[in-house]
Amino acid sequence: MHSANGIHRIDLTTLTTEEIQPLIQLKSASMILKPCESKISPLTSRDVIPPERQIYHNLLTYNFHLMKMQEVSLHSPLLNDVLYESEFESQFWMVYDANKMLSACGDAHSIGNYHKLEKGDYVLRMQIRHEKKELLEKGAVSLAKKCGTLQTSYGPRPIYIAPLANEKITKAGIPNQCSWLEGTITYAKDEAARKVDVHSFKYILTEGPAVKKSNGSPKDNKNKIDEFKEGLRDYQVGMIPKLDVQKAEEVYKDVLSTYPNYLPAHISFCQKLDPAEIKNQLPFTYKKSLALNNDLVGAICSFQRIVELCDIVITETDANALLAYYGIKSDFRPDAAKIK
Repeated sequence: MHSANGIHRIDLTTLTTEEIQPLIQLKSASMILKPCESKISPLTSRDVIPPERQIYHNLLTYNFHLMKMQEVSLHSPLLNDVLYESEFESQFWMVYDANKMLSACGDAHSIGNYHKLEKGDYVLRMQIRHEKKELLEKGAVSLAKKCGTLQTSYGPRPIYIAPLANEKITKAGIPNQCSWLEGTITYAKDEAARKVDVHSFKYILTEGPAVKKSNGSPKDNKNKIDEFKEGLRDYQVGMIPKLDVQKAEEVYKDVLSTYPNYLPAHISFCQKLDPAEIKNQLPFTYKKSLALNNDLVGAICSFQRIVELCDIVITETDANALLAYYGIKSDFRPDAAKIK
């Protein structure tokens, strides 16, 4: 029964005269969460399978809010109830409250476990591990393939229907508040049979984001010249890691001549001196790169320069303001940055 359909009809049939008293009890509510952040990175040497088999993990972040104290059970349909048979090596989730304190945790078999959570905002972090980075990026399901022509014999034959990709729904121009899609499904291969054996099919959509309206949030009173200067500064800082060392240092000094206390310029130049590439973060790659490096003196000078720049950033950073910023309660409203 969908609430938008209005009155729902149920036809009852009994074998004899019987008194009935219909009673419906709704005992649980399901809320669909979509990740607001996804980060794939290699694990440390502690999780490397001997001899040098690298393992990656995908860290998904979800946000949700509870209006009052509730008993919550978290479930991932594609991953739960499967442990040793799963294509992925492991799965684990942890829930943190607004004060970043651990409130609950679980794994593949935690669907039946309920956790009492107080009123407030929560952050769910879910880790999925696999040795193939491509599998984590695509989010593929094991043994999945498009169904073509099947030969069925006597007895049931299961087929599986995967959910629609968000990109297809967006390209179709479907409104965000659309509740479901209606169409037909046919099973026969013969065209004549397809015209006769047609079944209705309804695809229930999750509620999309609310339509954004102008809420009169405070506007930034910067003039066009200031916006141009800040945009030029940010562009220069963003280009520092992409240039060669000599040109990067020229741009770095040019930015500091105009903005002496702009700390992101130091950080960008550090990234140029020592690029934070994923291949350099692997446990055994960095040692091998040092062994093959013929210019050790130049590498030591670069490391010393990085230490000096990091000392400048640490010295110029207001530690109290930084702690106060990360210690406050998180605000997940779209215009939170402007309000703050």
